[in-house]
Amino acid sequence: MAKAPEYNPADNFTLAETEKAYRSILRIVGERGTGKSRLIFTGPEPIFQFSFDQGEEGVVEDFASTKEIQVRDYDWDPNNISCDPKDYAVESKKYAVEIRDHYEADLAYAIAQGAKRKKPFTIGLDKETDLWLLYRYAEFGGPSDAPKNYEELNRRYISMLNKVKSCRYANLIVVQGMKDEWGTVVEVVNGQKKKKPYQTGRRVPSGFDRIDEIVFAEIMTHRTRDEAGVKFWFDFKADFDPEFGKCRQNAQLSGKRLPAMPLPELGTFLIDGSEPEEWS
Repeated sequence: MAKAPEYNPADNFTLAETEKAYRSILRIVGERGTGKSRLIFTGPEPIFQFSFDQGEEGVVEDFASTKEIQVRDYDWDPNNISCDPKDYAVESKKYAVEIRDHYEADLAYAIAQGAKRKKPFTIGLDKETDLWLLYRYAEFGGPSDAPKNYEELNRRYISMLNKVKSCRYANLIVVQGMKDEWGTVVEVVNGQKKKKPYQTGRRVPSGFDRIDEIVFAEIMTHRTRDEAGVKFWFDFKADFDPEFGKCRQNAQLSGKRLPAMPLPELGTFLIDGSEPEEWS
């Protein structure tokens, strides 16, 4: 039997990069119609749009005539499964696993195609809200938040996102929608304490709750209207979380509001002193 090569820790370290990569990994949160998808299409081409809500129509047309934009739509509806109710968890899981595996193969293809050009490109996940739901169905056969072993699921999901991060040419824009926040109150009924759900009145992001650990920057999109017309904004802050709005690339942006702008222009704020051309 051949002897295994001796382990040498020195073989496993590499020198850190000294040149900045003019790209970012962004978490974009906002209500509908606030410019979340539009930001993706302002990024450098080729643009690979992973669409789980088929929400690009009405926006992508403004860019597709001058940019290479490839869209992959996923028509996944866990409510459209014909089976005996007692088999639903098994069948919904099989269905979700198939879609998830196709998505992961598609993502690997997009990373390889973009990287071979050796210049910045863009990947959009729109909405990550739906992608996270798909992964939960693929793991558990349903969306329940009841206690389960999430460790394996979390590691797979983080590994998937890190595959994009590992390509230094890739911009990743992760779009999350909003949902009503629910809490619980304890009521006493006939001498018995019971928990009752209630709406808190707040709107909070919907998606993977550890996404903030992975991204370089967090932005909340807003739309306002005044006498001058409609305006769109990028906020590095949010009412639902005082810690929202981190920016690893430029900490001075945390807590700030900027007018909405194309990704290459936004990049000049993310990496101070850079030029839009370096992000294109």
